[in-house]
Amino acid sequence: MHRVLGDRRAIALLLGPALLVYSLIMLVPMVWSLGYSFTKGNTINGFTGNGVANFSRLLDDPAVHDALWFTLKYAVVVTAGQVVAGYLLAPGNTRRCFDALRKDLASHRDTGRQHRLRGR
Repeated sequence: MHRVLGDRRAIALLLGPALLVYSLIMLVPMVWSLGYSFTKGNTINGFTGNGVANFSRLLDDPAVHDALWFTLKYAVVVTAGQVVAGYLLAPGNTRRCFDALRKDLASHRDTGRQHRLRGR
């Protein structure tokens, strides 16, 4: 395994196709959309460049400000709720995990004892 991962050609051969597919499926449409954000028009009439006018119109729109403010409040409330829920659930899960680990270790210890007794 170390021989394969130490060989740069093997890494390129293994990762190359995956990176190519990822680029075609994810990155190309994102870059294409970014390019369209600097234009005005449609597929029937064609597109014309208008620079950053779309972005300035976006920043001046009060609905965008309302949406961003709502999203920020929602993210804070949901994150706080998840943290509180995690802290409330953690003690029970920790106790259960340690109990299961203790039982597992005890069964392995007993199994090892049985194997040693049989081997005598």
